[in-house]
Amino acid sequence: RSENLYRTVFENTGTGTILIGPDTTILRANKGFERLTGVSRKEMENQLSWTTFIHHDDVERMKQYHTERRRDPVAVPNVYECRLVDSGGVIHFCFVHVDVIPDTGNSVASVVDVTPLKTAEDALRQSEEKIRVILDNLPDLVVVHRDGVILYVNPAMTESMGRLPDEVVGHSILEFIAPEYHAKVAESIRLRLDHGLNESYEIELQPREGKRRIVNIRGT
Repeated sequence: RSENLYRTVFENTGTGTILIGPDTTILRANKGFERLTGVSRKEMENQLSWTTFIHHDDVERMKQYHTERRRDPVAVPNVYECRLVDSGGVIHFCFVHVDVIPDTGNSVASVVDVTPLKTAEDALRQSEEKIRVILDNLPDLVVVHRDGVILYVNPAMTESMGRLPDEVVGHSILEFIAPEYHAKVAESIRLRLDHGLNESYEIELQPREGKRRIVNIRGT
């Protein structure tokens, strides 16, 4: 019964899972690891090292973890990222969770393929970089805020205010607006958030030095 339970859990973890010997040989692999690598269990069990599937830039680091884990399990991380290369040469970005099985020299590793997440993150980062380039070069004064707290200002805005970005980001937008317009700005933000109402109106900014600047606000 214990063996049946072990086999059932091993095969149905939802991730690629392998049992590893002290010499890095794959002793057992589940269907998830077969799918991930494109190699059958018959071809890998008791024949291949897990290093066969690891990107060459990650192998030495992971081999060091493998060795040190058997000397002192807490000396190395048991959750980390690596790149796995399948039988077709396709690189998969993965999270690996490894633990030594008590009273044995063996370890069990679960491998989660996070390539779609990495791809989405890269696309988002590239999109954000493009947007930032555009915003940084606009002549318009641009402020991004949440509930009135400034998250981003473009160079045109900081130059107009005579301040550095660090002196603006994290502060309330009201600090840089003439007091008589505070109620108007707060009400406009409320209407925009609660009802989606966008309007244009004029206010006066208070630079660090010099005269106030009259600006037309277009919030969205």
